[in-house]
This record gives sequence, C-alpha cells and structure tokens, in this order.
Amino acid sequence: MGKFESRIQQLESEETECGLSSFQYKLLLILYLAKGDITSARLLWKRSPKELKETDVQFISIWNVCRSAVREDFEAVFNSLSVDHLCVPPIKEYIEELREAIQLRQQEAFRTLFTKISIQYYAKSFGIDEQRAIQLAECNGWKRSEDPNVLVRCKFGSLPKRDLFQESIIWTLMNHLEAKSKTYPTISDENKE
Repeated sequence: MGKFESRIQQLESEETECGLSSFQYKLLLILYLAKGDITSARLLWKRSPKELKETDVQFISIWNVCRSAVREDFEAVFNSLSVDHLCVPPIKEYIEELREAIQLRQQEAFRTLFTKISIQYYAKSFGIDEQRAIQLAECNGWKRSEDPNVLVRCKFGSLPKRDLFQESIIWTLMNHLEAKSKTYPTISDENKE
C-alpha cells in the first residue's frame, strides 16, 4: 500500500505546518482507511475541527465507514461508500480507491480465514450482488460446492498466489466491465427496440 504512504505524509506535513482544508481532511481520512490504519483515522477524527465533524456530510459519511470497519460490518461499510454525496467529483475517485483497497483486504482475509462460506455472506462482505460475488470468488480460488449456496476454497496448490497488483487488475477489469454493461446497450437490447 505504498501508493498511499507518500500522500499521507504530504498531508500530515501540511496539517502540521499550516492546517488542512475540509477536502484535505476528508482525503486524509480516506487514505488512512485505504491503508487500513484505523488508529490514525480515529486520531484524525478527534483532532478535526468541530464544525467539520458536525456539518460536513461527506466527512461524517467517511467517518461512518471507519466506524463500520471497526465493527467489521462490511455490508454497512459498502453501503456507506455508496451514498449519493460521496459519488460526486472530486471525492468520487478517492472513494473508489478506498472501496478497492477494502475489497482487496477482504479477499486476503477470506483466503486466509475460510475454507467454506455462503455466497450470500461473501456478497455482503464485498458489497456486491451474489452473481458478481460468484464471479469474483471463482477468480480468487473459490468454487461452488455441492450445495449451490456455498463456496469452497480450492486447494492451495491448485492456484498460483496472486499479488496485490494482480488483484487490483482483476478488480479494475470487473469494475470496467460492470460500468460498460450499464453504459452501452447490448445487441439484445437493440433488437427489442
């Protein structure tokens, strides 16, 4: 997660030297969460201006992501990331990076912790629908068991271990394909007209 580190250091230096704008506070909170540094996120919340914590809906929503992550309620994390006021420029691109960073950590945790998991739980834990969860799981070394509602992890030797760069490529491609399918009509859609 080195890509977040330099930006975090830059913002921390600016905060020490001359203070931060409200956008910079939001960005720093997002970067701490993307890095998985909940302690620094909490400390930033405590030292943030009172007015920002009480009136800025974006900042409050980002803080709610942190609170949900602490409770390990990832369905709430992804619901918080999807609120309308976080889906507008310039904050949107940073929210997408945060979403991807959380999903990558989830993939690694699931790979380590589970050998069997329900599709419904897997989908909720990644903030995606069940069909996309199945596709993601299959890309990450899972397959459906005899029970169609359950995923089982493939044996370790059967799949090569991917690094975070490869994982991010998978997520980028899946997000691109999902966006493309929403944006462009399919051939069957054109035939209906």
